[in-house]
Amino acid sequence: IPEICDKDGQKLIQRQDDKPDTFLKRLKVFKEETLPLVQYYRQKNKLFEVDGMQNISQVTNLILKVLETEQK
Repeated sequence: IPEICDKDGQKLIQRQDDKPDTFLKRLKVFKEETLPLVQYYRQKNKLFEVDGMQNISQVTNLILKVLETEQK
């Protein structure tokens, strides 16, 4: 059934954020506004990337390590 979740049988609701045109607009904004900042801070060696797919404690520890290093 198209509007029912296969896992829990609940009615599926499509948020505005889930629609393709909304995604494309957000991607455009990211490329125009956020990506230049990422590139700027990467060039200044001030961008630190953390793999957010790790468990919470690993992510937290990596972030804290970066912050401690930067405070010195």
